[in-house]
Amino acid sequence: MNCGHEGRFPADVDKTTVRYHHLLIRSQPGLEIIINAMPDIAIVLNHSNQIAYANKAFLDLAFEESAGSKQTAAYFGTDADPLWDHLLGIRIGKALKCVRTVGPNAECGLTPFCRHCGIYQALSGRTDPEEPDPLICHMLRTPASGPHTPVMLFRTTVTPFSIRGWNFQLVLLSDIHNEVNSRILGHTLFHHMRDFIDGIQAVTDSIENVGEHGHKQIERRYRLLSQQAAQASDEIASQQNLIKAERGELTVHCVPTNAQDILNNSIASFRNLYPDCEVLGPAEADSGEIPLDTDPQLLVWVLTHMILSAANLDDVGDPLAAGLRRHKNGVQFYVHTRTPLPPEKKNQLFQRTFTSKDTLINLNTYSIKLIGEEYLGGMLTCTSSPAEGTVFAIHLPAGSGASRP
Repeated sequence: MNCGHEGRFPADVDKTTVRYHHLLIRSQPGLEIIINAMPDIAIVLNHSNQIAYANKAFLDLAFEESAGSKQTAAYFGTDADPLWDHLLGIRIGKALKCVRTVGPNAECGLTPFCRHCGIYQALSGRTDPEEPDPLICHMLRTPASGPHTPVMLFRTTVTPFSIRGWNFQLVLLSDIHNEVNSRILGHTLFHHMRDFIDGIQAVTDSIENVGEHGHKQIERRYRLLSQQAAQASDEIASQQNLIKAERGELTVHCVPTNAQDILNNSIASFRNLYPDCEVLGPAEADSGEIPLDTDPQLLVWVLTHMILSAANLDDVGDPLAAGLRRHKNGVQFYVHTRTPLPPEKKNQLFQRTFTSKDTLINLNTYSIKLIGEEYLGGMLTCTSSPAEGTVFAIHLPAGSGASRP
């Protein structure tokens, strides 16, 4: 389908025309029954990619804050029903309250982020060669969208068809949260299990061939084995945190703490996990305490993995620099690497499918943003340029509590 100039869908048609499309679809014998029988979310779009029809699974998600009986009534009601009247003619992102559609000029299909969305790519017939799976839609929803998780992962399938000369597209959205989580957990477990077994074998070989320098070699390999075990444990715990966070089940325990202690503990945590990667703390501690009412364990985890995100980008080999500063009535934690972020990765940085290494799925940036903002009430940013390198930062208001209980 032609989507007009880059980043845009075709121009909208008026509401009267969309209502005609809606009635046209519902007038086809058996079509409603087939679409509603589909287990996945099903949406019929007109030639302008506006919603002309959808099954109950979509209505349940789009209007999840309403009573279920209202969705059912709307589904079997007429196009004049208030819920249908709201839904007809808008685009999928707007209907599902995607955060990218909030604000001025934030039109579904128009923002830079939309170019990496699986729905947009499927409808436009374009694919991004940098995307590991181009037809995956990763959507963050606005907090007011309902009680369920604000994060959605869909695999998109599009099938074109026509009725009386009008072109439509049937869009199927399959929830792949469990599939992706299982794949990542499996990769993590097998990757670290292989390294751990190799480490055990190396220690065993050293014991069998103890020579003049054998004891030092055993000690060195034992340290490596211990490091691999710590990294494996951290990654598995991180995946558990992420799954809980996406389900809205992650608990936050806020206590009064000091920002400098948090930074020191985060640097120490990273050094313990990755002793071969050098990270420098601030030359001088900020004078005076900066009080925070936060969850120290979660914040240390966020900062540790913010450092790891910078380390995964680094290809210079220079030490990373981590620090904090008083900033806008609060505190800003930051980490700097001299390696700039490639321009094509900037809009994908906090997406669930973002990878900074070709062989590993890296969920650090996505995870730290989700937990740092949704659960700790912070604001995570990343700035990058060839001259200055890349800086990850999270700002927390002084004395602020978590945004979730």
